Amino acid sequence: MNASNPAGSGSDVPAARAVASLLGDGPDEALDRIVRLASLALRTPLAVLAIIEDGRLRVKSQVGMPEPWSSDTGVPLPHAILRHVLATTKPFVVEDMTRHPLMRDMVLSEEWRRAAYCGAPIVVEGRRPVGVLFVMDARPRQWAEREIGFLQDLGDSVLGEIDRRLAPEPAPAPLAEPTLFAPATDAVLRIDADWRVEAANARAEAILGRSAAELVGGSLLHAFPSLVGSIFHQEYVRAFADHVPIELEEWCGTLRVWLETRALPTPGGLTIVLRDVSARRNAEEAVRQSEARYRAVFQESRDPILFTAADGTIIECNRAAIELLAFPRDELFRMRCADLIENAEARAEFLSQLEGGGFTDFELTLRNRDGMPLHCQANAAARRSADGEPVGWQITLRDNTARRQLEEEMRANAFHDPLTGLANRAVFVDRLERVFMMAQRRPGYRFAVLFIDLDRFKLVNDTFGHMAGDDLLTAVARRLESCLRQEDSVARFGGDEFAILIDNVQDVRDTTRVAERINHELSLPIRVGQREITASASIGIAVSDAGHDRADQVLSDADTAMYRAKGSGGARYEVFDTEMHLRAVAQLQLEADLRRAVQNREFVLHFQPIITLATGVVAGFEALLRWRHPDRGVLHPVEFIDVAEQTGLAAEITWTALEQAWALMQEWTTRAPETWFDLGLSLNVSGRTFTHADLLPRIDEMLRGAAVEPEILRLELTEATLMADEEQSAEILGRLRDRGIGICIDNFGTGYSSLRHLQRLPVSALKVDRSFLQGIDREDGNRGVVESVIALGRSMGIDVIAQGVESLEQLAEIRRLGARYAQGYLLCEPLDADTATDLVLERTRSAAVASQGS
Repeated sequence: MNASNPAGSGSDVPAARAVASLLGDGPDEALDRIVRLASLALRTPLAVLAIIEDGRLRVKSQVGMPEPWSSDTGVPLPHAILRHVLATTKPFVVEDMTRHPLMRDMVLSEEWRRAAYCGAPIVVEGRRPVGVLFVMDARPRQWAEREIGFLQDLGDSVLGEIDRRLAPEPAPAPLAEPTLFAPATDAVLRIDADWRVEAANARAEAILGRSAAELVGGSLLHAFPSLVGSIFHQEYVRAFADHVPIELEEWCGTLRVWLETRALPTPGGLTIVLRDVSARRNAEEAVRQSEARYRAVFQESRDPILFTAADGTIIECNRAAIELLAFPRDELFRMRCADLIENAEARAEFLSQLEGGGFTDFELTLRNRDGMPLHCQANAAARRSADGEPVGWQITLRDNTARRQLEEEMRANAFHDPLTGLANRAVFVDRLERVFMMAQRRPGYRFAVLFIDLDRFKLVNDTFGHMAGDDLLTAVARRLESCLRQEDSVARFGGDEFAILIDNVQDVRDTTRVAERINHELSLPIRVGQREITASASIGIAVSDAGHDRADQVLSDADTAMYRAKGSGGARYEVFDTEMHLRAVAQLQLEADLRRAVQNREFVLHFQPIITLATGVVAGFEALLRWRHPDRGVLHPVEFIDVAEQTGLAAEITWTALEQAWALMQEWTTRAPETWFDLGLSLNVSGRTFTHADLLPRIDEMLRGAAVEPEILRLELTEATLMADEEQSAEILGRLRDRGIGICIDNFGTGYSSLRHLQRLPVSALKVDRSFLQGIDREDGNRGVVESVIALGRSMGIDVIAQGVESLEQLAEIRRLGARYAQGYLLCEPLDADTATDLVLERTRSAAVASQGS
């Protein structure tokens, strides 16, 4: 037979003889070695070789077998999980026993309830199974094809062991001339000094493939020319020459077998004994290859694996274990596994679990050579000798350090701000709820909330970068902590907002002193990178009282007071009061009304004429936004524009006004085509609208296909808007000028623009702020400012408009100073759309009459 069968090909040994060769009392090192290889290579705590005997499975060799199996080497065949393997003679795998129908009758402990199983049958003559080699893992597991194939190879090694045991017994030693006529188990040849074959037995005929008639009388070297010069030839020559017996085991290429040969010098020749040991050598090679494959699997495994002796000393490990533990191999082999556990209680628990059973699975924390903690999942399986005595452990580690660190970070982030280390909003609100409930139970007990927002924090981020901003927030957190008592708490709410909970407040001055201390600490230099900066904060204070029904109302009140402090210039605190609450409620209502107004298009335009002072003729209009509130009547922008900016509605309101103004200009152009205004129609645009990405696309859409010349439209912008980002402003104004749209600077003189700025920006008109017309007729008034602006406009070819003319004295003075255009209630109040249209048509008719008269 061929001892190295392909997997599943079976052996030609009869089943009864195969079983007899495998069964026997006492340890069987060869079979134990195969079972250990199965457990090690497939990294399973349990491996078993079971043989069929009288309708039952008899456990011949095992590693890690749990109770009750380990106490009873006979397993009833009808109820064994192996029966399917034996019935089909094919490998059988189960990934999870709870999910496989054939496993339902299994009675296993809870530890093995979800075990995974992989078994390979041992098949002999007539494809009859004589046993099974199987492994089990205590947890669900998918079996790879290479793992199943490896188990089959080990099963073939069992077949090789059967062949070896059933091979003919060797000739008795010491070497003596065998009898050629007795039944010989080995091939026997006798040759003379000339290498002529004198005699050969039947076994020699079988091994050499020649009949005795062909061999006897002829030269052995002539019968087998390839023998000349071979190792066999050399050794036989030495036996002739030295008259010494020789023994040799070598591959014979001519016969394609492994031969064991012994040559005994005799008078006038040699007696040669040959034995075919191919079956044994093939079996040994199969085991060697299995061990090599196991070694490769063992070393390349990504899971660290340790083998220990019975006392826990590490005797073997793979590369992954060395990389994880960072110990040199020789140093690691002088340690016990428990030495890697620094905590004494954990070490005792580890040893207790190892002593408690054949397989255990637990978590532990190890320390590598650098002292770093390693959070590992450890699977330990007992290693036993052939007689069942424990000889050590196989411990497989799974490094969960990264996962544990991530979990710890997630837990920390759930309760703390990762940047500053302060409590986060969730923790603060939870503590606020608990303090509020205590205040409900204890009459007279009060607490306070301080809501803090850093002033100009965005400027730090934009100027020095976000890393500088993070450094500032961290430094502010430390200074806030220094301003509090141990029983108080501080949290970061996000961005540059913080909140403080002050416990057991006796008087509101307790809270204001904390606020003053905070702004004093923030005013001291703070090192950010290579710079030192100072900070300030707007602080809102709210003290709990009987008027609060919920904890979050105290926080909301503190937030409202903070916005009041910020609106007052910052670097200060405000204490919440009833009036502030009413203002906050009113603002919330105004926000809701504004959103409704945008949807219902409640905004309309009024038009204030701009008069040419020399002729009294209308030179243009300024479109003024009005809100027709359903309950409060007509509202001016001063009453709602700030809220519109804060809520982001200002841009949408401006688009509505721009569309209305453009539609009206188209109507005027249609009904009065000859009318031309020197200054056209101007409309105020907020800063956010001016820099909005939709500004130019919306204007292009409005101009597309219209019969109105774009030069009629002028956009009014404040100095503050243009100077906020001079580069961006110049780019946008240039694009508007390319479209023919004019730009007017509103409230000129109140900002920070200069002659250099005006020369860079394509501006077509300036409006002198109304504040400069107050007291212009007095010697100590603003006459010089107005005169300078008019002169500046004249020198640059820019129209100058005096706005807010409300008295005859103001009118006379601006005329004397050379102003060309003016607007104000003295000259004409703002008109609704219909009245403004009538004025345009009247000017057209007057121009026509004058033309006819001339």
